[in-house]
Order: sequence, then C-alpha cells, then structure tokens
Amino acid sequence: MTTPAALNIFLLLDTSASMTGAPLEALKQGVSLIHNTLGAQSNRPVAFAAITYESQAKVLCPLQDVKKPFSLPELEPGGTSGLGGAFRLLKETLQPKVKTLVYVFTDGEEPSDEWEPPLAAIKGSVEHIYGMACGMYSRVELMRQFSDAVYVLRELTPDSVFTTFRAYVG
Repeated sequence: MTTPAALNIFLLLDTSASMTGAPLEALKQGVSLIHNTLGAQSNRPVAFAAITYESQAKVLCPLQDVKKPFSLPELEPGGTSGLGGAFRLLKETLQPKVKTLVYVFTDGEEPSDEWEPPLAAIKGSVEHIYGMACGMYSRVELMRQFSDAVYVLRELTPDSVFTTFRAYVG
C-alpha cells in the first residue's frame, strides 16, 4: 500500500482438525463477507491480513489493501488448535500506531497451547478482538474469554459486520 492504512484488519483463522466440514465452510463464507463489506464500505485506507493457525501459526496473506481482490486458497484442516501461537505471530506483525481490529474465526475447541499470556501481550496494541463462531456447535464460552464480542457466522450480515469497524473507516 502506498498510503498508510487508517486501519489494519487481521483475521486469525483456525484450521485445526476440529474445523473439518461445516465449520470450515462457515469460516470461508465469513472471511468473504468481511472482506467484501470492508472493501465496499470503507472510505479510508484499510489493510487486511490473514493468519492461519493449527499446531503452527503462519501468515496466509500479509497486509494488503482491502480493495485488492482476495480469495482464500484451499485450506486443509489438521493439527491442534494453537491459539496462543496465532496471538504470538499477530504480535510480531502488528504495526505500531495503526489502529487494529482482530477477528478470530474458530469453532471454540479448547486451545492446545497457552494463549492467555500472548493475548495479554497484544491487548494494549489492538482496538478490539471479535470472536467469530464457526459451525452450529461452536463453543462460544472460550471465545468470550478472549474477545470483546462474539458473532455467530450463520447469523452474520453485512450490516452486523459494518458495525464492528464503522467508527474507524467513516
């Protein structure tokens, strides 16, 4: 991006084995909805990035202009839910002095690693963390522990997505 972003959006995508089937399909639809809504509704520069996590976390898509076309590659669920690793990688990729929103797409399966200390390390550097519940049987109890609000993907609309970032992109 040539113009500095007014807002960075990071998507943390759970690709652990428990996400096989309907939860992964919900994740894909949710990512598309967020990306498309951001691109259509933002009047200011917004950058968008995606990090996948299972036993290991990795950057799937580095920060790029949200107006640039984006589609998820084929995601293969496997491994365990390493949420702490995702938070650690996020901390490494955060840009200082840029407002940041984080959307964590997961089925709420118990993380396989320690996630509370890495979460505490990023809390002061991000504006909000939203839990995005994937699948009919997602466990929102865990998501409430790390997020400011939890959204159930099957109930998500462009309007509800817009409310999460409206104050930053007007």
